[in-house]
Amino acid sequence: MRVPMRTLLLAASLCAGCKPTPDSATPSGIETPIPAGDEGTASGVVPPPADEAELEAEPVAPDVAGLRAAALAAAGAAALQPKPRKAGRRKAMPTKGVQRIADWRALRGLKPKGEPGMVDWASMYFTVLPWVTLSPEGTMTMRWETRTRSPGGSGYVGLRVEEDPFSPPRYRNQELETRPRDGRVHEISGNIAGLFKPKYDVNGARARGYGELSWQLEQFQPEAGTTVLAEGRAAFRLEPKGESFELVQLPTVILGPFVHQVSASRFIVSFETDVATTAAIAVADRTPSVSKTPGRRHEITVDGLEAGTAYAYQVAVSDGVETSVAPARTVRTRSSTGPVRIAILSDSRSGVGPGREAYSGVNATVLTGLLAIAQRSGVEAIFFPGDLIDGYSTHVDDYVHEMRTWLRVAEPVAGSLPIYTGMGNHEAIVNMRADGVSLSKPGKDSAEARFASLMVNPSNGPAPEVDGAPSYDETVYSVDLGDVHLVMLNTNYWRTSHPGHPRNEGKGNREGFVMDGQMKWLEDDLSAARAAGAKQIVVMGHEPSFPVGGHIKDAMWWRGEIEAVNTMRERFWSILAEHEVLAYVSGDEHNYSRALIGPETVSGAKGSVYSVISGGSGAPYYAKVPPKEYAGQVQAFSAQQHVTLWTFEEGKPPHLDVIGLSGDVIESLELTQAGPGATP
Repeated sequence: MRVPMRTLLLAASLCAGCKPTPDSATPSGIETPIPAGDEGTASGVVPPPADEAELEAEPVAPDVAGLRAAALAAAGAAALQPKPRKAGRRKAMPTKGVQRIADWRALRGLKPKGEPGMVDWASMYFTVLPWVTLSPEGTMTMRWETRTRSPGGSGYVGLRVEEDPFSPPRYRNQELETRPRDGRVHEISGNIAGLFKPKYDVNGARARGYGELSWQLEQFQPEAGTTVLAEGRAAFRLEPKGESFELVQLPTVILGPFVHQVSASRFIVSFETDVATTAAIAVADRTPSVSKTPGRRHEITVDGLEAGTAYAYQVAVSDGVETSVAPARTVRTRSSTGPVRIAILSDSRSGVGPGREAYSGVNATVLTGLLAIAQRSGVEAIFFPGDLIDGYSTHVDDYVHEMRTWLRVAEPVAGSLPIYTGMGNHEAIVNMRADGVSLSKPGKDSAEARFASLMVNPSNGPAPEVDGAPSYDETVYSVDLGDVHLVMLNTNYWRTSHPGHPRNEGKGNREGFVMDGQMKWLEDDLSAARAAGAKQIVVMGHEPSFPVGGHIKDAMWWRGEIEAVNTMRERFWSILAEHEVLAYVSGDEHNYSRALIGPETVSGAKGSVYSVISGGSGAPYYAKVPPKEYAGQVQAFSAQQHVTLWTFEEGKPPHLDVIGLSGDVIESLELTQAGPGATP
């Protein structure tokens, strides 16, 4: 890594792009005027001074040769033998007694006779996920299969631009599939040797002898009238052959690396490979840490680090014969001094639009932009409380594909900043009947289990509510950043569409309902945090307690008509108030709002807590329609896509900045008990 991380953060500083002019100091898009920060700039997004970044030493580059040797030695110790690459075939749904539908809206047209049968619904158009092979003479072949007959696709390919780790892939060549008629089995081939000409060889692959290709597939889906996308990478080395070379395909890190749970002295790195490998990670000039167990998914912990230090790290993987090294990334360990800055955002599921607006269940366009704003603002961690994807699938493979797509979109930022994730109502894998009654799949196929298998969150949550219920592992947890305590809840645990329905045999839980076990864990966790000296506490969960628009019919509100929900919500909010929680931050509604909720709304509450809804990461918008019971407590609202930035600094009130996708300041304020916009 040639550029210090702080320099990267400063180079495209948000403040340079969004500072209002003197005559436009009022933040845009907010219903209630909010004073901007000093000099019209969002104070929570001011990065460290430029001279501080210039003086910082450049991170020490890892020893690539030693890293390769460590990965290969681990493969040898494990007696790993390379295996041929195989297609990622989607598992078929059983056909007996199953009705297939195009989407959830089609449920309304089903008229089951007698006992309603099972319904099969899945969004993924690929029945064999696109995969790439490279031949010695330089031919790249892309293969995939589709659910229905479709015309030929378009393939795009280019060398990975390693000097720009924070940007999406760029491509140089386009290859078209040529076929006489529509079909389900597809293939594209093209020669890529031209990419190694001097004018295109951006990383000097010809000279150093190795590199990575980035590729994308665009496939038209006739029944939807739009295109679907898939992306990937392929590592290679160039074997000299006279005046030319042969192309040798290498085992490849196809997802990640990601950093997790970064502390003052350690962090975790996770990644996936296209074939079974052993792996090693080098940090600066330290001896590489090794994952000795062969597999396609790896998690490696690096510890013994110095606080507040930027480290370059690099991953190598080996299949027992060939070894590849992924491009270097940089991560900064936590400092023991200075302010705590975090970002919170949610609801990045598909928007209504083409291409990357609806990329395998993710609005990649908006998510990419908002994560980049968070990264450039100098935050040390990002929190994402739910609705990462479209979900609601009857297929485990669909859910996993969409979750991996979300990770792929987040990868440029998540390789240097930890992202803590939570579950929303759309993170659901269900058994669905034709009358609309659904229940979360059990066991290892539950949404909770699959979520935990893909994420690397803390594991300090509660035990399952009852025998046979899903685990809370890595979906409910808390983490401390300095003296700021942050809690992630699962407000969509063990979801069912019809609580108490006889076909569910008493299993499942209402959307937005926090069950007793999780509630007791929350109370104990907050008490322990205060006893340990936490100065600020923020609690997060997907479902808002006090929705202001599209979800007043459910969330934690349910129109205020269900007594059990009302009792649960008042207990929940009273616990937050008793422990002087600053804010409960949620999503679900695809907008921004801020309310101050206290005893005037929640009977028995011993104080007020901010209700902040930050659901503007790309899902379709909702308007403002708050219930009369607390409409007067809603102090701010905006339908803009946005990210919230939180700054906690010793001796100062907590500061909240809400930044729109275009970089404009939606609002910037200090969080006090009677915030700006409060009803007189």
